[in-house]
Amino acid sequence: MAEKIEKKIKNNNLNPSRFLYVGIGASAEDIIYTAHEPLLILDKELVIISANKSFYDTFKLRKSLTEGEKLYEISEGDWNAPTILNLLSDIIKGNNKINDFEFEHTFNRVVHKKMMLNARKIYRSDIGKDAILLAMEDKKI
Repeated sequence: MAEKIEKKIKNNNLNPSRFLYVGIGASAEDIIYTAHEPLLILDKELVIISANKSFYDTFKLRKSLTEGEKLYEISEGDWNAPTILNLLSDIIKGNNKINDFEFEHTFNRVVHKKMMLNARKIYRSDIGKDAILLAMEDKKI
């Protein structure tokens, strides 16, 4: 298989490092989708690039109503919480990470959650842009 890939790169005058980045991007997506904790990938405007199954299950959301939407507009504005938006804004401005930030909020007007948030600015080589990885750990109340 590796020989076929190398031959395709050479025959099509492709940049091998670019091809490798695509492979790494795909592996990162696989890791995100298999994680047990809810995860989101956001762009610098807080538009949701992707989310994992755990995120959709935990917050009772559907992919078709989530990806491509601004975080603070999904689920009838449930995520329009100044605390989260300020933290994510800080990451965009240069603070590269948030560790173990305790956050308590009522979602869908009925589900009260206490969570630990972790976030990092990451570089998405597949789209050539910075993004934010937001991980949430549910703390039972």
